[in-house]
Amino acid sequence: KACSVRWLNPSPPLPLPPSLAMPPKTEPKAKAKAEVKAKPKPKPAKKEEAEEEVDKVQAPDREAFDAALAKIQETVDGFQAEQRKLGDQIKERSGGKDDFFTQKAGFRSQLDEFSAKIDVLMERKAEINKGLGDKRQEATDQRQELNKLKKSVGYTNESEIDDRIRSIEWTMSTESVSLKQEKEYLKEISELKKRRPQVAKVKGMETSLASRDIGGNLKEQIGSINEEMALYRDGKRQIQEKMSAL
Repeated sequence: KACSVRWLNPSPPLPLPPSLAMPPKTEPKAKAKAEVKAKPKPKPAKKEEAEEEVDKVQAPDREAFDAALAKIQETVDGFQAEQRKLGDQIKERSGGKDDFFTQKAGFRSQLDEFSAKIDVLMERKAEINKGLGDKRQEATDQRQELNKLKKSVGYTNESEIDDRIRSIEWTMSTESVSLKQEKEYLKEISELKKRRPQVAKVKGMETSLASRDIGGNLKEQIGSINEEMALYRDGKRQIQEKMSAL
């Protein structure tokens, strides 16, 4: 048989001491507050609305875009034209600078050439002056030798010597002279005969000195060299003026 169970009403619970009593539950209220604070999350809905509005923006105007692009290209073209103009100016100035240095180098080359020719002429002139000086010194030496010889001879020509010899001989033959005086006369006659050739030598030296070339041709050469150097110096002066005018 089935047993029927009858629940008996239990007796009411005995009250617990206050220290053992459980505190009242407050969690539902805290959760309610948390739920209240968490409600602002539905904001993404606004973002979706903004995206929908962006999608609804009209497509760009092609003509306006092309016009703006053309204006930009016009500005770029202007910059490029200005750049080309500046480049041409720089190139022109650079070309003028090259011409300046080219002309200056040409003038410098001419100056060096003239200076080299002047140096050659100066060397020639120095050699000629040395030769002229040697000739002058040689003539001076010969003149001194001639004067010394003439002084030692004491006669200018052979006839004077001959006259003196005849005079001594006449005295010795017509006058009474001592032996000592006679020896002196004979010695003088011997010396006069030795001097006779020297008189001829004196005449020869005098003729040689009179007809001697003491550098007349060399003087003419020096004159020509001086004139040529003057031309080169004047050319250098003109070139220097042109260089200063660059």
